[in-house]
Amino acid sequence: MVEEDSRTVLEAVAESACLAAQQRGQKARALWLPPLPEMVELAGVVEPMGSLKAAVGIIDRPYYQRQDPFVLDFNVGGGHVALCGGPRSGKSTALRSIVASLAATHTTEEVQFYVVDMGGDSQEILSRLPHVVGVAQKKDLGRVHRVFDEVTALVEAGLPHDGRHTFFIIDGWHALATNCEDEVERVTRIVADGAAAGVHVIISTQRWAILRPVIRDLIDYRLELQLGEAMDSLIDRKAQQKIPALPGRGITPEGESMLWCLCSAQDIAHITTISADQPPVSELKVLPDFLPYTDLRYAEGEIVVGIGGIHMASVRWDSDHLLCIGAHGAGKSTALRTVLAGITQRSPRQARVVLVDHRRAHLGAVPEQALAAYSASSLATAEALRNTAITLKERIPGPEVSAEQLRNRSWWEGPEIYVVIDDADLVDPAALAEIVPFIPHARDVGLHVVVAHKSGGINRALYQPFLAGLRDQIPAVLLLDADKEEGAICGMKPMAQPPGRGRWLEQGTEPITIQVASVEKAVERETVGGK
Repeated sequence: MVEEDSRTVLEAVAESACLAAQQRGQKARALWLPPLPEMVELAGVVEPMGSLKAAVGIIDRPYYQRQDPFVLDFNVGGGHVALCGGPRSGKSTALRSIVASLAATHTTEEVQFYVVDMGGDSQEILSRLPHVVGVAQKKDLGRVHRVFDEVTALVEAGLPHDGRHTFFIIDGWHALATNCEDEVERVTRIVADGAAAGVHVIISTQRWAILRPVIRDLIDYRLELQLGEAMDSLIDRKAQQKIPALPGRGITPEGESMLWCLCSAQDIAHITTISADQPPVSELKVLPDFLPYTDLRYAEGEIVVGIGGIHMASVRWDSDHLLCIGAHGAGKSTALRTVLAGITQRSPRQARVVLVDHRRAHLGAVPEQALAAYSASSLATAEALRNTAITLKERIPGPEVSAEQLRNRSWWEGPEIYVVIDDADLVDPAALAEIVPFIPHARDVGLHVVVAHKSGGINRALYQPFLAGLRDQIPAVLLLDADKEEGAICGMKPMAQPPGRGRWLEQGTEPITIQVASVEKAVERETVGGK
């Protein structure tokens, strides 16, 4: 019995054609490409694209029936990039892919990277690459400041002779703006002037609104992953609404749908291996945890407190007065002893010290011939400051002093008087009141005030007569480890710091991070070495 074939002629022909094509290995051209995959590996995208170009993903172009590589060209404009995306949209992975793609296609003599990771430790793996100078995380703000110091120095130096380009990665703009407010201004300058020095800034942010307009307007590449609110898009709100809720999916500056490639630990390991024959870039220079006073470099007559700043150079105290603030164990007494070491290098005819030391932390720190007075009790302090006030009063110029004498400060003779007060919070305000009237005339009468005060309650204490008068004269300020709850202190935000580490501020300059030299430990080391 023959089975009846219920197929139509069209179905039979189509079936036969498919079978014949399958046997010959042929396939009809698809009118529509499949949608973008959920993930694309870095290795499937990265290939040499030219100098300062990096393939970091694929673009979906259904109209042209193509899926093309998405290439960042850092030769365009200033070569800066801003990437905006909501939580868990893939911002950190995207930044890591940019670094990996550039490192895979450029040598260490062509590019180098500085990375500030304010979101956690997801970028720490990049430190394995020989192209990476250093990675700084939110938990070590001192290292973050050092990254900014070095990048700022590169911008100030201009384009290097070797032509190497520097990429400055900031992952987590919102956290940087919250925890390092003083660095935001430096970012503005780096973005504005970086192009001329071959420095390119790449920033990730959760919302466009928290990125300063002056910075945003200087950035050529604006890219978006899925935002928390599509209406916040600066590229294309309609295209933003169509982005799937998948990590790595976003839109290009032209509003085209794209997928960022995934950079894995294996990719970093592979790039590290193939770059093993290249000389690594210089490591990030960080401040030491311990700095002997004997390691400082200074000219005769200079009072140096430590090292720091952009070039990690010696930090001099040039102001008339100094205010040192910090929590218990932050290194206030160490800082004062270092200052005393600088003062006592001058002859007694040039400088004499009135030392108020209620905790007796500086016994023997000042030679007898340089010591005008030493007090370790309230009664002794009151007497010492009263006698100091008498000496200073004699130096106040009278009506008989000529203009020439005022100009040359020649109407009196004698040494400069340094009133050094450790733990000023323990000193009776009535005793301190003796020298308050002379602080505004300090330069005329040869008075210098050096004060250490605990950070607890400092903002309230700064309105008391003695510290208020000192603050009005704009002293140098050293802010050591202090509680964030105190709020801004002398314009600087307190932060956790290791002993001896602090922010240094002098009139006319920006705050810098320094490490205070230690006289005590230097002496101990010399003694041990002598044995």
